[in-house]
Amino acid sequence: MAAADPASEVEMNDFFLYETQAQLQMAIFGNSDKFMKDTNEAIRGVFAGTADPRYGREWGLRVLEGTAAGEIPTSPADLVAESCPMHISHRPHSVAAAAANGCPFVGKHAGTVRGPLTKKLMESPSSFPSRWGNTMLFAFAGHDTTGHTLTWLCFELAKQPSIQRKLVAEVDAFWASKGDAELEYTDFLKLPFMTKC
Repeated sequence: MAAADPASEVEMNDFFLYETQAQLQMAIFGNSDKFMKDTNEAIRGVFAGTADPRYGREWGLRVLEGTAAGEIPTSPADLVAESCPMHISHRPHSVAAAAANGCPFVGKHAGTVRGPLTKKLMESPSSFPSRWGNTMLFAFAGHDTTGHTLTWLCFELAKQPSIQRKLVAEVDAFWASKGDAELEYTDFLKLPFMTKC
């Protein structure tokens, strides 16, 4: 077998970590596509310990406070040491309160909570530092475990072509039967072999 061209190789683990962070940011937190693209690699760098942890602090605050894309530095190197005048423990308990207190992260987007998880976190009676901590926990654990599980699944499927073919056949049949209908959570019940993977 000939060696693969390094220029065409894909680092699957990094690919899955990027994609799971992307889905988490957009579907669960409600971040825009631009915000996700601008911050995905940098926030994963914070989680990997290769980037300034202050970037993670700012990212989490801005996710909670409904900041629009373009209002966050796109790399840890662009951070201003103390970009918000309020320490995290003194943060307001709601997006509207953050705007009323003049926090620059909120601006014209005050009251905008886009994602279902962000909404639940902001409605929580917990302190703002606890909500920020939960935001960071979901952002790390939600993408890390899923990304690594997908990587391992692909590795195992590559070693078992018969299982791979069975899985592909089930997924193909599912999409053929689904047509243009909206996906629903209960649709996963129609994929019994996939749920075993």
